[in-house]
Amino acid sequence: MLYIHPFYDGNGRLGRFILSYGISNTLTPLISFRISETIKENINAYYKAFNICNDQRNLGDVTPFLLMQLKMILIAMEDLKKSLLEKLATWNKYEEAIAKQSDDINVLRLYSFLIQAALFSEQGISMIELQRNMKFSKYMIKNLMCKIPEEMLVIKIKNKFKFYSINLERLNAIILAESVEAIQKSE
Repeated sequence: MLYIHPFYDGNGRLGRFILSYGISNTLTPLISFRISETIKENINAYYKAFNICNDQRNLGDVTPFLLMQLKMILIAMEDLKKSLLEKLATWNKYEEAIAKQSDDINVLRLYSFLIQAALFSEQGISMIELQRNMKFSKYMIKNLMCKIPEEMLVIKIKNKFKFYSINLERLNAIILAESVEAIQKSE
C-alpha cells in the first residue's frame, strides 16, 4: 500500500504540497493553507503515528497515520472556523462604528470593502476589485474615497499597483472615543 508522508524525505515539501492540493480539491483551499502549520504545531503526535506505522509489529498498517492526518485536518478546520468567527465579530463591530461616519450609503459600502480588505487580505483590495464589487467606475470610487478621512485610508503600493484598506488602529480609536463619550453621557 502506498501512502504519502509529508516529511518522509527529510523536508516533506512535496508530500505537504500533495496533501494540501488534495485537501483543496476535496474540502476548501482555506484548509489546505493551514494543514502544514497544524502538522508542525502537533509534530509530536505526527511522529508518534509515523513511528507506530513503521514498527515491524504493525505489519504495515497505516491506520494510525491516517487517523492522525484526519485529526490534523479537523484541527485545521476548527482553527480556521475560530479565526473566521473572530474576524466576523470584529467586522460586525467595525460595520456598526462606520455606520455613524457617513449618511452616504455608497461611502458606507466603500468603508465595508476597505474593512474586509484590512481584516481578510494581506495586501488590501485593488481598484479593479473595488470597481467590480461596487459596480462603479474608477472615477466614482475615487470621489467616494475623498469622503473618507485621509488618516483612515491605507494605500499600499505593490508592483506599481495600489491596494486599499482601512486603518484599523484609527477605527479602534474612534470606537474607543465613542465608548468613552457614551459612558460620560450616562453618568
